[in-house]
Amino acid sequence: MRASDRTRLGIRPRNADDSGVSNSAPQSAPVVISLPTGLEISGVTSWAARLSNALVARGRRVALIAHDAPKRRPETPVALDPRVEVVRLVGAPPLDDAAGSYAPFMPAYRDTARRLASESGGPVVALPTLASDSFGLFAALAQTDAESLRVLSWTHNHIEHDFRVASCYEPLIARFVGVSRAITDRIRRDASWRAHDTSCVPYGVEVPGSPPSKRAVAHGALRILYTGRLDQRQKRVTALVSMSRWLDGAGVRHTLTLAGDGPARESVEAAARHAPSVRVLHARPDGRPLTPPDLAPLLAEADLFVMASRFEGLSVALLEALAYACVPVLARTESGQDEVIEPGALGEAADPGDDDDESVGAALAQAVRRVVERGLAAQARLAWERARERFSIEAHARASESQIDLAAASPARWWPGDRPVSAGAATNGGAFSVPSDAVDRIRAALDRLRGRPVALWGAGRHTLAVAPALARTSARIVAVIEDDPARRGGSFLGWPLVSPEGALTLGVTDVVISSWMHEGEMWSKRAPFERAGARVHRLYAQAAPTETTTPGAEFAGRCV
Repeated sequence: MRASDRTRLGIRPRNADDSGVSNSAPQSAPVVISLPTGLEISGVTSWAARLSNALVARGRRVALIAHDAPKRRPETPVALDPRVEVVRLVGAPPLDDAAGSYAPFMPAYRDTARRLASESGGPVVALPTLASDSFGLFAALAQTDAESLRVLSWTHNHIEHDFRVASCYEPLIARFVGVSRAITDRIRRDASWRAHDTSCVPYGVEVPGSPPSKRAVAHGALRILYTGRLDQRQKRVTALVSMSRWLDGAGVRHTLTLAGDGPARESVEAAARHAPSVRVLHARPDGRPLTPPDLAPLLAEADLFVMASRFEGLSVALLEALAYACVPVLARTESGQDEVIEPGALGEAADPGDDDDESVGAALAQAVRRVVERGLAAQARLAWERARERFSIEAHARASESQIDLAAASPARWWPGDRPVSAGAATNGGAFSVPSDAVDRIRAALDRLRGRPVALWGAGRHTLAVAPALARTSARIVAVIEDDPARRGGSFLGWPLVSPEGALTLGVTDVVISSWMHEGEMWSKRAPFERAGARVHRLYAQAAPTETTTPGAEFAGRCV
């Protein structure tokens, strides 16, 4: 391509002298953080806001590119320093629906990155989050602007999807960060040749100068608190209502406050009507969403902080609770909770066994009783000390700046021209998390169930990708099982979305797991079906990828 054509098309030339961008890192590289779901209520949003505020306070330029929040997820006013630039993609379609078509989003990404790089005289460091297409947008930019762009991958959740996204975009990524030791170790196993480019940087929160003074539990009811998104798929919040009912049945005086909003709010409120010790606080008295300052008084008076999450990375809400001397009681999951809980000394992680609300609630209630019996005063003091020593916003900002500077000083990484920039658009109707033989696998599984009443378990991209096989099966599909109560009652590909219990009432004899990413997790929750006499079938068993030690050996398969 002639230089005149590159200029006409808006492509920045590779020559650093012509572009005005030096190939070496500036003293303080600017940062662009992509928020695919906007400024919604989430731990990642809180992390991005806190980090942005800390960075601009240290003299660094920061821009947040905020897509529109999903309709079912309320947007919380996040307290941002006025020096943080917010680029809103108002009116653009949801990034989840992009299917590799980035035209509505690229101007904002390209113009923001180019402007900040030009003003600073060095590369901008980009932090994609959560969605694979957030990485894909920067991969597209790296096809033309690689000298002025460095990508820093921050893995927030201990789930297969997030690990595979990082692996898929490895050629683009300057450095990898995990928010917990468990996440960081997994990244290093997946890409052992990049271990030297991988670091653990725990989240940080504001920690009061001294622990709040709390009333002794003996003088009143135990005060239990959950703060965060009211969500069922990840947070499993209705299990907390079950926990409260178990405590009521055991004669434990308490109040449980669920402070937050989200797609499962109606389900939580319905469950709470049958739990006299539960109150749901989703908004301020004037109707506006709760903000971090609204939560501070609740945290300051709470004795215990509870979570029933199915998966986490390192929960920001948990760290906020530690900072206010709340003793944590959590459902055990592979996450950063082991960096917080200290058996016998600080809090407890409960082992529910089964995944249903009653089992999880009972396990949490028993853990609450054990924690209280050990005495809360010493545990509360230790919680605050742990937050101050390990999870302060100051420590997080210093560690984050170090990673940003290392990324900025690293060589440019051009995205390979022979690979699609969108991991999700390459095959299978936009589902990069779906193996190429998914249709054949589910067709074979359903053929073996000819004439039997079957429920599909999973209403996500995998099921959409295998729809051609579903339309021609000889099995009698009667429903699709959905774990999120907020989606139940609707339909998916023409079949009703039901709860696991609802599927059994329809006379289902067989359940087929329609997921690759989450098959192992879902398989571990099959007990309620089997107790009712239904058989559960998995498509992949041990077909999921395992540890890789050869550089680049699996990335083509992971991305497409």
